[in-house]
Amino acid sequence: MHRVNVMLKDETWSALQSLPKGERSQFVNEALILSFNLRRRQQAALRLAHLRSGMMPVKVNLTEVVRELRDAH
Repeated sequence: MHRVNVMLKDETWSALQSLPKGERSQFVNEALILSFNLRRRQQAALRLAHLRSGMMPVKVNLTEVVRELRDAH
């Protein structure tokens, strides 16, 4: 565990104070993890969109290809 100092807006601090003292650190940790996961997913989606924009369009019906492959096994 690490102890850190951060600056919070007054409204954020006010909302955080509504939690019991023993739950504040856990709440902040969980909120940060959720935020980092969301950011990671958004960045991955942007990378995929960038990759997709550089690809040639597929001219086959992928549903039919998948069905053929599935039926072949």
